[in-house]
Amino acid sequence: MSEVAAQSDELAEIERGSPFFRSFAEHVLRFRWLWLLLIAAVTAGSVYSIKHQLMVDNSVEAFGSTKDDSMDVLEEFRDVFGHDEMFVVLVEGPVFTAGFLEKLDKLHLELDAMDIEVPSLGERKRDRDEARGKLGIAGASGDDTDPGQPTGSTEQEATGELGSFGEDSGSFGDLDGFADDDGWGEEDEGSIIDRITSLLNVRQTVGTPDGGMEVGELIDEIPQTPEALAELRAKVLGDPDKGLPPNETLIGQVVGGEGRHALILIQTQFMSPADSERVYWHIRELLEPHDADGFRTYLSGGPALAASLNQLMLDDLGLLGMLAMAALMIVMFVMFRHPIGALAPGAVCICAGLWAFGLSAVLGVPMTMLSQILPAFIICVGVADSVHLQSVYRQARRNGHANRDAIVYAVAHVGRPILFTSVTTAVGLGSFRFASLTAVGDMGTIGAAGVFIAFFQTIVLLPICLSFNKKSLLGAGDPGARDFIDSFLEWCVNLSAGTDRRRWTTLIGAMMLTLLAFYGIMQLRVWHNPVSWVPHEEHVRQSLDTHDAHAGGTAAVLLMIESKGERGVKDLALVQGLEALEKDLKSFPHPRGEGTLVRNTVSVLDLVRESNQALMGGQPEHHAIPDDQRALTDRFMAFENAGPDEMKRLMTIDGTTAQFTANMRWMDATSYLPFKEFLEESIERNVPKELASVRPTGTMYTLLSSVGALIMDLLSTFGVAFGVISLLLILLLKDLKLGLIGMVPNLLPIIFILGLMGLADIPIDMANILIASIALGIAVDDTIHFLHHFHEHYQKVGDCEAAIRHSMAHSGRALVVTSIILCAGFFVYMAATMINMQRFGALIGITVILALLLDLIVAPALLRTFYQSKDSNREDPQHA
Repeated sequence: MSEVAAQSDELAEIERGSPFFRSFAEHVLRFRWLWLLLIAAVTAGSVYSIKHQLMVDNSVEAFGSTKDDSMDVLEEFRDVFGHDEMFVVLVEGPVFTAGFLEKLDKLHLELDAMDIEVPSLGERKRDRDEARGKLGIAGASGDDTDPGQPTGSTEQEATGELGSFGEDSGSFGDLDGFADDDGWGEEDEGSIIDRITSLLNVRQTVGTPDGGMEVGELIDEIPQTPEALAELRAKVLGDPDKGLPPNETLIGQVVGGEGRHALILIQTQFMSPADSERVYWHIRELLEPHDADGFRTYLSGGPALAASLNQLMLDDLGLLGMLAMAALMIVMFVMFRHPIGALAPGAVCICAGLWAFGLSAVLGVPMTMLSQILPAFIICVGVADSVHLQSVYRQARRNGHANRDAIVYAVAHVGRPILFTSVTTAVGLGSFRFASLTAVGDMGTIGAAGVFIAFFQTIVLLPICLSFNKKSLLGAGDPGARDFIDSFLEWCVNLSAGTDRRRWTTLIGAMMLTLLAFYGIMQLRVWHNPVSWVPHEEHVRQSLDTHDAHAGGTAAVLLMIESKGERGVKDLALVQGLEALEKDLKSFPHPRGEGTLVRNTVSVLDLVRESNQALMGGQPEHHAIPDDQRALTDRFMAFENAGPDEMKRLMTIDGTTAQFTANMRWMDATSYLPFKEFLEESIERNVPKELASVRPTGTMYTLLSSVGALIMDLLSTFGVAFGVISLLLILLLKDLKLGLIGMVPNLLPIIFILGLMGLADIPIDMANILIASIALGIAVDDTIHFLHHFHEHYQKVGDCEAAIRHSMAHSGRALVVTSIILCAGFFVYMAATMINMQRFGALIGITVILALLLDLIVAPALLRTFYQSKDSNREDPQHA
């Protein structure tokens, strides 16, 4: 057989494509109505599951690390003292006036009477984990509470803190001890309200004429005269003229230090994130009629932020998803010039997304701020797969193939490279299963499933849709006709062609840009602050900012104190150590030079000081810890007799375990790291180990561990993904050298986008920390398609230049079209309400452009450097 004939046979084999995918396409077309019925049924089931089962959870619990015990400690804390969720109603106005206090009383009573059906009342995270068939973090804490009973109303009451943004976060948890069951807490068995506390019913400890003490309410009746109101103000805010110091137990807890803000603390029982969100919006509705000049209302607290983030995220995803799909289909219609050419890829993306999130709902995997990238990622995969298949189909139609034959031809030729890209991308996402954070692992699982679902829809649904096209060539021009895409591709392929100088200029330019990107990466910083994502005009943002500026800290750290000595928490040496710890924490400077970081603390120390002052005649100088063991024991006993319900919220009945809370100003999570180190050092220095163990916890403390673990997860999982994908690329291409070359245009987009983030001062946070994974997925998709066609043609022909141009002709147009479509879809995200979504859309759009340019410019230069023609005199039959 002549050499030309042999080459012709080889090219004919290339033309036939994959036998498996050819047979599969014929099968799908033969039974297309059955396949359509199956897809419709699964899609309907997915929609039902999403509507009725999909959860949204942006609580810190959702980001618990399996390699850190902070979440375990938090669950143990909740087992002993109840949960720590709290809504904070902040009211701005002249607090110490009769009119304001009367309005506050009316609002307090209305909130206390709030009644809303909560199906998940009493539900904890361990219950949700058990429903998923998993062992939750809380499951290791040894809690034997009946999940069917409202845990928050058990004998051991709750403490709350406003942590970062979690469902189970609140603020001023120590105020649990400010109101008791005999009127201050207004508890109602079975109600969603566990306790409600304000200036009107907050705790006051006073001495009695017989030398004893009693624990009562600060305000029995609302004062009406100026003298009585001034006395109340002096009692709370202090009066230097009368020698009265500010009441630090109340300031920043139920009243602002300026006397212009009052707080109503609403501690609810355990419930699901969805029901907590419903409670948030119900409280917002209750506040509206009360809001007026001189009585401006805000709703703050951890659950408020979580509910707002959930709603804003869903609103953005819903609106932007529709806008993105509309933009994608408009661009695809312009490119393919027929409704089928636009609607069919759109159907692939929509079905893939619905199936993926339907699977998430069925498995009980909640949506988090990490999984918000999945719709975008699935659209990336679905559009890329669809456009590649549709472009080959259009080319076959232009070359005279009948519609059915063109569909089979397209599936046979792109099925294998699309499968390759799906496998490599899914493996990359699957590596997240090894992450220490549950949310990251869940995102990887659903993402990998979404990739394969998109592949399935591309080789099943898309061919079926195309089978209804009878005449259109989907915008294909006449053979030999050129457009701007052809001109752009020719410019890219010629940029490094011809001379060594042009090739090396291209490569050196890429190296210089890489060095600049590395400089940018060195400027990257980790900065996680979910409040900064919320626009300033949003109610929750204004509430949190006002709360933080005028009414105490909106973040907190809890300490769980477990005594070891015979006297338990009542040991004088231990109490003195806790007092030294308290003094240390209150002296820690704010990182931005705004005074001290810790605004106030609440613990059993307050009970001891109040008791001592009450028993010593009520003089301010006696607001102190006694200096001998007997007196200390008497103070504990006196308070226990006068207010047992108050005491048990801050320490257990047997006196072996107590809690301590430090309320702080709000900052980004990583800014607390120096304080975290200082706290641990202070505990080590001040609290005798032989007397007690002190373990920090709380949602803010847990968040610090989660953010740190997230960074390590990013590095470790990305390293695993990059290594595995490199190996798979080598195996799939069956060429070590080509596989290694292919990783260069895969890695450079990641380096470039991270470098750009550093140069533009865009910090890494939980919302964009997986941007590298998306960049890798986009780059791998482009690279595999380009190198697959290059490898097949080079193996058959042996001419590097001809193989590059063949690959550019067969995959280049699809790469450009895919990139244009994706940019149109993702730049729409810059219209989002949430700032993190705006950044996300911009970064993904830029990543798409970088991946395209590197594949079309740098990859040919590398191929020309490391591959030579097998026979320089051998002529490519296509050009003979």
